[in-house]
Amino acid sequence: MAKCRLSHSRVDIVSMRDWKVIAVSNFAATSVSPKPTENVGLSIDWLLKLPTLADAGARFIGEPRLIQRQIKWVHIVESFRSAQLLRGGELVLATGVGWGETNESLDEVVTAIWEAGATCLLLELGQHWTETPRAILRRCVELELPLITTQHEIHFVEITEAVHHELLHRAVEKSNAMNEVSRKFALLNQEQASVNQVIDQTAKFLKCPVVLEDPMHRIVSYSLGLEDKSLLDDWQVQLQTQTPEKSREIAGNVWFFIDIEARGVHWGRLLYCGKTQNPATGRFILRQAAVALTVERLSSTDSHGWSDVVEANILDALLAQDADPKKVLENRGLPVAGENYVVCRVSLASERKIETPVIREQLRKISAINRPLVAEVTSQKNEWLVVYVCRDGTNPAEFGKLVADRLAFSMSVAGKIVVVLDNVTSADLASFTREMWNIDAAITKMRLSRKIPGKGPQSIDVFGIERNQLDGLMLKLRNDVRVQEFCQSRIGQLIDADRENGTEYFTTLKAVLAEPSSRTVAAEQLHISRSALYNRIESIEKKLGISLSDPDSAFALSIATRVVQIIE
Repeated sequence: MAKCRLSHSRVDIVSMRDWKVIAVSNFAATSVSPKPTENVGLSIDWLLKLPTLADAGARFIGEPRLIQRQIKWVHIVESFRSAQLLRGGELVLATGVGWGETNESLDEVVTAIWEAGATCLLLELGQHWTETPRAILRRCVELELPLITTQHEIHFVEITEAVHHELLHRAVEKSNAMNEVSRKFALLNQEQASVNQVIDQTAKFLKCPVVLEDPMHRIVSYSLGLEDKSLLDDWQVQLQTQTPEKSREIAGNVWFFIDIEARGVHWGRLLYCGKTQNPATGRFILRQAAVALTVERLSSTDSHGWSDVVEANILDALLAQDADPKKVLENRGLPVAGENYVVCRVSLASERKIETPVIREQLRKISAINRPLVAEVTSQKNEWLVVYVCRDGTNPAEFGKLVADRLAFSMSVAGKIVVVLDNVTSADLASFTREMWNIDAAITKMRLSRKIPGKGPQSIDVFGIERNQLDGLMLKLRNDVRVQEFCQSRIGQLIDADRENGTEYFTTLKAVLAEPSSRTVAAEQLHISRSALYNRIESIEKKLGISLSDPDSAFALSIATRVVQIIE
C-alpha cells in the first residue's frame, strides 16, 4: 500500500502498512473535528485529545479514516476469554500480561477482539512489554483494527472515567433533546398546526433542508433554510430510477428519509439532506415529525392525500417574486406544456366563514379533467384565488360562468368572480397569479372589460379582466432600471406624498386616467364629491408641474401608473 498522507496542520497521518505513528499531543491541538454522527459513541479522535494519553506519550497507529470510528464503552482485556465477552464498539485497554508470548497466542487474542467488533485497542507499554510486539502490529494492520500505544504506565481508571463520563453526559444531552423534540411536535398537534409549520419546525431542529413528498415523489412542502431552491431542481426526474432503503442520492446530495403511514395509508416520505448536529439524532426527529404529520392528516378534511397543502403551496410558490413557473409545476407533478390555465378570484358574500375545503370540493365537481388549485386570500373574508389546470382548451369566460353557477347553486350565496380572459400559459402563470392575488377593488372596476350577470337573488356575477398588449410589454420591461427611473420621475412625488401624509393622490390619478372623459364617474369610483375630486386634481397638477388635460402628459402618466400597478 502506498503512503497516504493527510495534513492535520502540524500532524501527518500515514498508512498503517508503514507502521508509522503519530504523537497524541499533536492531536490535542490540531486534529480535525469529527464528522457529525447520529451515534451516541465517542470517536477515536476525541479520545486522542485526552491529556492523560498525551502525558503518557501515546501513539496512534492506523489509517486516517479510522479515527472517526465510534467508542461505545470501555473494557479491559487481559486474556483470550475476556476478549470473547466483548459486545462490540468498545475501547479495549490492555497490558498484554495474560496474552501469552507466542505469535499464535497474540494473533488469537487480537483476532478475538476484532471479531467481537471492538472499536480500538489501547496497549500500555512499560509494565509487561517495552515495545509493541510485531505480531500485534502485523495483525492490527491486517484487520484494520486501530491501535494506540503508550510509552509508560497509565491509570486505566482515568481513561475509563473520562470516557464513561462523556458518554453519560451525551446520553443525558440526547435524552433532553429528544424530550424537547417530542414536546414541541406534540404542542404543534395540540395547536392544530399546519403541514408547513411542522416542516418548518423539523428543519429548525435538524438545521438541514427538509422536503415532504407524496407517494409519486411530487413535492408537497419544503423548508430549505439558507439553501438555494436549485436543490429541488428536477426532483421527480432524478427519483424515477431509484430504489432506496434508508437514503437516496439526488444530484450528488444524500437525503435521509422516513415513510409516513398509518391505518394502511401511505402518505409519502419526509426527507432531509446533510448531517444534523442535534443530539436527538436525525432519525428520531424525522420519526416525531412523521407522527405529527400523521395526526395532522387524520384530523384533516383530506385524510387520503395532500391536495389541500399542495394546492396552497403551489400558489404560494407562484406568488414569490423569483418564481420559476416551470420548476414549480414540474416538481409538483403538474403539466408544463400543452395546457393552459384559467386564473380567477372568487368572492362570496356570506356573513359566516366558508371553509376552503368546502369551496375546493365544489370546484372539483365542475370538471373531471380540469384540476383546481385553491388558496384562501387571508386578508379578505371568503375570498379565494383559484387556478384551473385546463387540458381541453377551455374558454376562460365560459369557465368562469360554470364556476359561478356551481357555487351559486350549491352554496346559495351571492358574490362575484373576476377571471383573467387572457390565454395563460405556464410561462406567464406566475405574473398573472401575482396580479390577481394583489388586485384591489378600484383596479378591478377600472379594468373590467366584460360582465356576465348572475341569475336570481342569490347570484354570482362574473367579471372578465384582461391584460392588453401594452400591459404585456410593461410586464416584460418592469425590471429595467430605465423604466423604473421613468416611473419615478413622473409619479414618484405622488407615491412619496401618499406614503408620508396618508393622501390618496396616486389612487385619484389612476381613476382620472381611467375615465378621462367623465370626472363624475371618476368621483363615484373614488366615493368623493366632484368638488373634492377637482381639488385633488389641482394638487396633483401642482405637484407634478403638468396639466392632466394635456394628451402627452396624460399618456406618460398612464404608462407610469400601469408599470407601478404591474410591479406592485
